[in-house]
Amino acid sequence: MALDLKIMIHFHYGGKFEESDNKIYYISEIGCTSVECECDRLSLPELSAILKDECGYKSNVIELWWNNSKRSGELRRIIGDKEVIDMVAKLGKCKSIHVYAIDEHMKSLTLPHVNHRFVDTSQVQNQKEKAQLSTINGGNVKPRYLPPGSLCRVRVQSLKTSCHPISMEAQTQGEQAPIKETQGGKDGKVPDIAEIFKATRKKKDGTLEKKDKCFGRQDRDRVICFGLGMKSKDVRGPEPSKADLKAQLQKKNQHISELESRLNNIERLETDHQKKIDDASCS
Repeated sequence: MALDLKIMIHFHYGGKFEESDNKIYYISEIGCTSVECECDRLSLPELSAILKDECGYKSNVIELWWNNSKRSGELRRIIGDKEVIDMVAKLGKCKSIHVYAIDEHMKSLTLPHVNHRFVDTSQVQNQKEKAQLSTINGGNVKPRYLPPGSLCRVRVQSLKTSCHPISMEAQTQGEQAPIKETQGGKDGKVPDIAEIFKATRKKKDGTLEKKDKCFGRQDRDRVICFGLGMKSKDVRGPEPSKADLKAQLQKKNQHISELESRLNNIERLETDHQKKIDDASCS
């Protein structure tokens, strides 16, 4: 078969694959470049050269995957030139494919070569418009990377009206999570969601970097904000278990017993001392 046609290849690079809700996502990509290529010149080294020359990608690529989302939606790995020829042969009338690069710094999922439904980041944003990544009341949603400036839905909950959480939107700052437990707000209002975003950040090592900052009056009820898979224990710490509570109670009871014993000794010494004084006065 003469491969004399041209196709448009959309190169996605800098990211990795992640599985969520039984779907495969290509997340954390740093760029996407579309290049028109001649099919008779395509090979695995040629694809790698296009990534470096046309896309300007400098990292060492160790895996390439391709997907024709307009047909079967299968995700296939490009191992050699044979897979490149197979990729072109399966195009049919479609003249556009997506190629996803995994470099040496990213660890991808171990995926089979065929029969995997694929949804990339852009398709998710177009279908759902906004990533619903909020958690509240002990919910657990796996954090997903959102590009800086993208919209993220979070929930704000007042401790006095916890049964009526308020959903709000704010712009993300990369992987910074919008977590804050604060009091009040400017001019007696609830703190602005953007202020809550800037007030607390979760570091890469899992710890929280919190700024000692309050907004407005101190007599207002506290406001808690959760988002990006974070939970209340990230702010307040984990709830103690029954065994921990029992150990704390035993330790407290032991301390009380020691204090009672010391008090009895002091009272006994005081009684003995008073008896000696009485005996001395009688003699």
